Amino acid sequence: MKFAILSGRYSKVIDIRAEELKIEAVYQNILVKIEAYEDIKDKFCLKDEEICFVGDEIIDIPVMNKCGFSSAPADACAEARKAADHICRSFGGRGCVRETIEMVLKAQGLWKNAITRYLRYEKPLL
Repeated sequence: MKFAILSGRYSKVIDIRAEELKIEAVYQNILVKIEAYEDIKDKFCLKDEEICFVGDEIIDIPVMNKCGFSSAPADACAEARKAADHICRSFGGRGCVRETIEMVLKAQGLWKNAITRYLRYEKPLL
């Protein structure tokens, strides 16, 4: 899996966190996110249906409408919640990205293997 951050504002904290998590694509200070989305698709040779996006604001809606699966935090603006395929229980900055990733991994049958090394099992769970 590949991860990217698209933010309409700039924050040094995002740069630091992206580096810690080894996120390969970080776009900040962008108000037209669909352009960055298309760049990410090209960079990683992805199709729309292979992309999951978490958005919380009006500027996220074009990407939410184009990607394969979108989610929004519980406190997203009403328009973003309406555009989302899934609305998280978590608020923005309070676990909604993690909630979305966990949900996708579980839906793909990948969750148990993803957590195996953290639970110190000797072999993957089936």
